Amino acid sequence: AFDNKDAVYGADYMNGFDIINTTNLHITTAGADTLGSLSVPDYWIWDILFDNNQTTWLRGVNYFAWKKENEKKYTVVKSIEGFPGKITPSFIRLIGKQHIAIGIPGLGTLIYNSQTLEKTGVIRNFSPNSASLIEVRDIALKGDVAYLATPNSIIAGSYQDDKWVFAREYKVPAFAGTVVNSIICDRNNTVWAGTNNGLFKINLNTGKVFQYQVMPGKTRWLEDNTIRH
Repeated sequence: AFDNKDAVYGADYMNGFDIINTTNLHITTAGADTLGSLSVPDYWIWDILFDNNQTTWLRGVNYFAWKKENEKKYTVVKSIEGFPGKITPSFIRLIGKQHIAIGIPGLGTLIYNSQTLEKTGVIRNFSPNSASLIEVRDIALKGDVAYLATPNSIIAGSYQDDKWVFAREYKVPAFAGTVVNSIICDRNNTVWAGTNNGLFKINLNTGKVFQYQVMPGKTRWLEDNTIRH
C-alpha cells in the first residue's frame, strides 16, 4: 500500500510490515515490538490499506484495525456484536471513495465510513439473483464502480448514500472448483482474477474468459498456479 509521503507499506504475515521510502529505498521494519506499542495484537499482518483520508487499515488473522494519520495507536476489532466466536477477516478493500469493506466469513461484508470510522452496516447479499449469503472473496474499485468476486461470478455496483446499488452480475462458470484470491480491473474493462488454479482474464464487454496456467517448458511464464495478489 502507498501512503501520502512517498512510502510503500508491505505486509509480512510473519513479521509485521516493512516501510520502504521510495526516495532513498531505506527500509524500516515494524515488527512485534513496534506493533505492540501501537496496540496491534500480533505481527501476523495479511493486508494493509490506506483510505482516501490517509487512515491506515490492517487485516490480521483474527482481527482488523485502523489508525488515523495523526493517532499514535490502532483501534482493534476482534469480535462483532451478535456474531459468535472469533472473526477471520478475508479481505479489506475500498468499496467506495469514503467506504471500506471488510469480509467476515459466515457473517457477510462489513461496511465502514472512512470519514467517521463508524460501521454503517453488514451486507449479506449483493445480487437480487440470490436469496442467500453471498461469499465475497475480493473487491476491486474502479472509479465509483466496485467489482466483487464471488465463487461463481463478478458482481458490479456502487455504494451510495450508505447503501449498495446493484448494477450487473457477470457469471463466470470457469470459477467452479476454484478459489479466487484477488481481483483487479484494468482500463479496458477487463477483470483479472488471481486464484489457486492460475490467472483468469475476464472481458466484461464480451464475457470471454481466458485462463493462464503453468505450462511446462515455457519460459517467462507462471511458475505455479497459485496467484494470491
